[in-house]
Amino acid sequence: MKYLAYIFLVTAASLSAAGVKDRTEQGSVDVTLWTFTDDLKKPIEKFQQENPDIKISLVLFPWDEIATKLRPVLRSGKGAPDLFAVDMADVRTFVEAGYWLNLSDEFEINESAFFDYVLDLGRDNDGNIRALAWQATPGATYYRRNLAKQYFGTDDPQEIAAKFSSPENIIVMARELKEQSGGTVKLLGGRQDYTMFFRSLRKSPWVVDDTFVIDPMMEYTMDFGKILYDEDLDAKTQLMTPEWFTGIKENTIFLALLPTWGLTYSLKGNVPETAGDWALTSSPAPWYWGGTWMGIYKDSPKKQAAWKFLEALSLNKDFGMWWAEETGDFPANKEIIDELKDTVSDPYLAGQNTFEFFFEEARKIRGDLVTKYDTQLNSAFDRALWEHLEGRMTKDEALQFLKDEVKTAYPELIVEQ
Repeated sequence: MKYLAYIFLVTAASLSAAGVKDRTEQGSVDVTLWTFTDDLKKPIEKFQQENPDIKISLVLFPWDEIATKLRPVLRSGKGAPDLFAVDMADVRTFVEAGYWLNLSDEFEINESAFFDYVLDLGRDNDGNIRALAWQATPGATYYRRNLAKQYFGTDDPQEIAAKFSSPENIIVMARELKEQSGGTVKLLGGRQDYTMFFRSLRKSPWVVDDTFVIDPMMEYTMDFGKILYDEDLDAKTQLMTPEWFTGIKENTIFLALLPTWGLTYSLKGNVPETAGDWALTSSPAPWYWGGTWMGIYKDSPKKQAAWKFLEALSLNKDFGMWWAEETGDFPANKEIIDELKDTVSDPYLAGQNTFEFFFEEARKIRGDLVTKYDTQLNSAFDRALWEHLEGRMTKDEALQFLKDEVKTAYPELIVEQ
């Protein structure tokens, strides 16, 4: 399927009138973009072909260094990029810091085109949009069809979803699988699978009004995990480690909880020989993992040219359809998905329509559960959970360990004892 690319006509005069100054020797505006992902190389190449008056200079940093590299230049304004993009783990930090331009004031944005959670993560506390994403990353429960038929009598996604529809049902399912397989097949890899959807079952985020909050669902996660661990119902591996991939390849792990990109990079990229033996279905709660948000530096002298690229990447339907067709990426723009979702069939999943599935999941995701503290707090919870599962701490001790970790990392937060 081919789509005609929309051509942006940006003249030198219009850019000059918008206040864009620094031009290259060839007469084009040089817009600097800092990020951690080389996924942007192809869109940049296409954009520059269609917009010869704008050059996008891509500067890449490692994922775990991009935030550290950005902070000093954004504070000082010296050497700051015109555009910068960060992972979901850092988006709230930069939105609240005010380094991104208020896009709502400067440009016309069709908010109805985006999934709600994508916009929510890029909004400041006053509701202004500071950053946009061009991809959505809802999660799914991927499972092996041959194992489903052998041990549950069906590989139908709706029937498997019913068995996997709540924490209580998951325990029943895991016990049934252990009994039917003689303990040779585990339901899932380990704690990192279930903590992702448990976080989406919360009513409260980690921090409310500068107070650290342990939602009852996170306490229950420890009870749930302890049952799986002590009864030997999971494989006790971490996601995407060699041990996890071995379990997937050798049919000893039944399912994996992964986002949109996990299908391409984790499954297709590492276990291509299992193509056609996978299906996807819903998890107990809509959830997501990852994604990249981009905004314009508030003091950039090239705001109009920078917006042309951000607009093309996130809002232009023809550009987005080209990108989705080129990479299989799942767009954050609902209008693009509306054009494509009835035509997508993935042979790796025995013909399932991934876009149709992820469209419904993405519509239900909540963005209000994410705070700027989440990366460290999620990691601290994982450490506390592991101590409890391994039997080195009681549940109460693990929760106290978590509180102590939070007090050390964020002394400005109120942590009730």
